[in-house]
Amino acid sequence: MIATTETYPFRQDPVASAPTHLPEPREVVSSDSPPGHELPVLDLQNAWDISVDTGGPDLAINFLTDYMNLLHVRMFRILAALTAEDPEPAVNAVLSLKTSSSIAGALEIEGSCGVLLAAIAAGNFQLARVLAVDLGDHVDRMAAAAPAVLKHANEYLYHRAIGPSPVSTPSN
Repeated sequence: MIATTETYPFRQDPVASAPTHLPEPREVVSSDSPPGHELPVLDLQNAWDISVDTGGPDLAINFLTDYMNLLHVRMFRILAALTAEDPEPAVNAVLSLKTSSSIAGALEIEGSCGVLLAAIAAGNFQLARVLAVDLGDHVDRMAAAAPAVLKHANEYLYHRAIGPSPVSTPSN
C-alpha cells in the first residue's frame, strides 16, 4: 500500500506551512548544477543576523560548521528513539534537529522535522520511521554538500560584512 496525504491527514506539507513573510535581504545557498546535483537550500538570513549581533561573521560560521558536523549525530538519536518507540526522547531529538535547522536556515530539514513531530505526536511510530527516511535523505544531502555550502556561506557573510569594494570614479 502506498501512503498518501489522505491516508495520514495529520501529515503537513512543510512548504505550505513555512512562513510567508521573510525579511530582506535573503541569500539562499543553492547551485546552478545539473538537475539532481543541486546544493541543499540554506537560507543565510539567520546567519547574517548572528553576524550583526556579534560584530562579525565568525560565530555564525562556527555555528553553521557545528550544525553540519552534528547532523548525523542528531539523526542517529532520532532513529534510536523511533526504534525504541519512546515518544519523549523522539520528540526531544527531533526538536533538537528542527531548532538547529531553523537557526541554520536549513528549511527542508526543518520542514521534514515538523512532519515527523506530527507523526510522533499521533503515536504513529511506523509512519514516523518512514518519514525519518525522508528526513535522513535531506540530512545526507546537506552533510554531503557541507564543504560547498560552508564555503559559500563563508564568502557571502564575509563579503557582506566588509561590503563591496569601492568603485572608483573618474575625476574631472
